[in-house]
Formats: sequence, structure tokens, C-alpha cells
Amino acid sequence: LPQERISDFGNKLKNEKGLSRNKLAKTLGCSTTTVLRWEKNENYPAQPSVISKLENILNVKFTLN
Repeated sequence: LPQERISDFGNKLKNEKGLSRNKLAKTLGCSTTTVLRWEKNENYPAQPSVISKLENILNVKFTLN
């Protein structure tokens, strides 16, 4: 799997998979505002289960640095 930093999440990975912010939020069980904050590097997913789901959906492995 390609490695990505969570801070590089942005629209790039989401759009590559054809996911809207709303669809991704629903799939992960979070709000669209939360996903937007990840995209803008204002926050990042802190729960390991959410990070794992996001990695599986986007087919990447995140690093925290």
C-alpha cells in the first residue's frame, strides 16, 4: 500500500476513489464537518478504528509524521 501522511489526506485521495465528503463521512460514521477539517489539516482522525477504516477505504497506509 502507498504510504500517506494524514496531513496529506485532502481532496486528492477522496476524489481518486470517487467519494464525496458526505459519502465518506457516512461510511466512517462521522460528520461532513469532521472530514472537511481533515482535508484542511485542522484536525485528524484520532481513533485507531477510524484511521483503519479510512486506510481500507482509500487503500493507503497512513503515517503520523
